[in-house]
Amino acid sequence: MSEYTDADLDVPHKKRCEAKDNLDPIFKDFPGYLKKKLALHLFDLCDVYRGPVLNALRFYNCNAADANGGVSFCNAYCSVKPIKKKVFGTVFVAGLTTVSKFLKEGEIPDSIPERFVLSKLLHYMADEETQAILLNLEQYDETDLPIVLANHLTGKLATSSRYVINKHLVKKKEKVRCPCSPDCDFTGVLGDTSIGNEEVWSGPLDIIVNQNVGVGVMEEDEENPSNQGLMIQNCSGLVKSDKLIAQTVVFSFLQKQIHPLSKHNLVPCFGVSSSGLVIYFYESEHDVLLESSYIPFLAPTKSHSGVKVNLTAVLASWFAINCKYLCSGLPDSLKSEDKKADFFTQANEKIGIYRNKLKLGDVGLPVQSSLVGDTVDSGEDSPDELDNIRFKLYKVAYRDKKCGEKCK
Repeated sequence: MSEYTDADLDVPHKKRCEAKDNLDPIFKDFPGYLKKKLALHLFDLCDVYRGPVLNALRFYNCNAADANGGVSFCNAYCSVKPIKKKVFGTVFVAGLTTVSKFLKEGEIPDSIPERFVLSKLLHYMADEETQAILLNLEQYDETDLPIVLANHLTGKLATSSRYVINKHLVKKKEKVRCPCSPDCDFTGVLGDTSIGNEEVWSGPLDIIVNQNVGVGVMEEDEENPSNQGLMIQNCSGLVKSDKLIAQTVVFSFLQKQIHPLSKHNLVPCFGVSSSGLVIYFYESEHDVLLESSYIPFLAPTKSHSGVKVNLTAVLASWFAINCKYLCSGLPDSLKSEDKKADFFTQANEKIGIYRNKLKLGDVGLPVQSSLVGDTVDSGEDSPDELDNIRFKLYKVAYRDKKCGEKCK
């Protein structure tokens, strides 16, 4: 199956119709039993009791506009609380409509983008060999895990399998290969994945897939691994999801700068562990931050074989990774003032930098700035007694130093 860039997919309507004569065989050959499976897991994404949900979050405090200067993602601080719960499919009505029409009526999308991203899902659903990698993710460390998942999950579901790995994440400088096997078709490259601005939040993403989706590594809370409390692995050890929230917010503002005419500005970032994932979305126009519930990669089976791949995780990944084509945008219920993340207020002093001065690549170390009204004592108001004390101490210190030199 061929790949397309975003430019390839954004073609005139007339050419889209011509391309329908060369339909991917998967639309005709997709097995009936997989259609039933797909329908069941899609239903889960539409049900708040059965599938993952999206929690709208509000900032109560953060260091996005720290007065002392820029802050690296590793040191980001975000105090957030959930304010509204929605089903996962709330922001993907367009994509759900496309898939449901295919499953129920055999209707194939007219547009090349929708048709192509649907074919990517169908191929992945039918490829049990590629899915099998998700059954044994615990064998990979925090360096190999995002590469394996980018190569065998997010990259397979995206319109392009190309992805960039943070060049500082991989210690070996020789040619990087997929950790699963020397013979695996590897589609990633090492590169500069830094985003942001030195005066605000900034730093590298672990991986950037298809130029518009970020992936970061997380570890589970060992005390309660079954809950939704995933922890992010970063340069300073285990912290909660502050780092990923900061990356998601910055990446969303950056994508809006790069693609100002996009029909929506909901941008995802994945947090992955060896057992599951969490997906964050930020919409930088209406200031809405969404966090998915924890979605495990594995699901129990009725047989004694143990576990199987959780296709809900596959579907959630497919929707998020192809957000540009499958997202229907924020519903009105999430655009109201009481559902906003309040990031604009938190970052008010530097919101102009987030909106207009972010960079993709070549982002340096955070810049530390002097505070207005420097607190260093200039000595102008020092009492005479303090001047005399300083003078005596100076003489003692340097007299002792000279005495010591003579005694050597």
